[in-house]
Amino acid sequence: MVRRGNADLLFSLTSSPERERYYLFTAPISSARDVLYARKDAALSWTSYNDLADLSVGVTAGYSYAPEFMAWLGQGPSQVVTMNQENPDLAGLRMVAMGRVDVFICEKKACNHLIDTNKGRYPELSRITALPGVVGDERLFRAAFSRHHPDARALRSEFNQALEHLDLEITD
Repeated sequence: MVRRGNADLLFSLTSSPERERYYLFTAPISSARDVLYARKDAALSWTSYNDLADLSVGVTAGYSYAPEFMAWLGQGPSQVVTMNQENPDLAGLRMVAMGRVDVFICEKKACNHLIDTNKGRYPELSRITALPGVVGDERLFRAAFSRHHPDARALRSEFNQALEHLDLEITD
């Protein structure tokens, strides 16, 4: 819908070369750090992607992870399980908790929030934790306007000006 110019704004996402073909991105709004979630009783740790070889790795369909992580997944050392459900992050976390996936990559703030707000409904979520380490670099979330929207450049400019006046600090 936004990509075709039928809506004004997509909020929020990370920039990537592929996405830049379709969208004009705003200045950064917030930061994101992807981490791996695993069962607490799995005793997993990692310092390089190769430490994850032979594990099943859950990912969210259509999500833009760190390029080096995506390249490593493409080499095939792990079984990749793609989440296509309505709420893919929650589904991925639950699959880890139930032992169907070894690890699930997720933005730390978003998934910690999902765990905190859903463990009453899904008590199995209390069995998982974020592993130490960050997958790729910290990324910046932005809003985006479709390149097909006739006023995209002006809208982006107005958005960035308003953002400057908010005097926000990019934090995690």
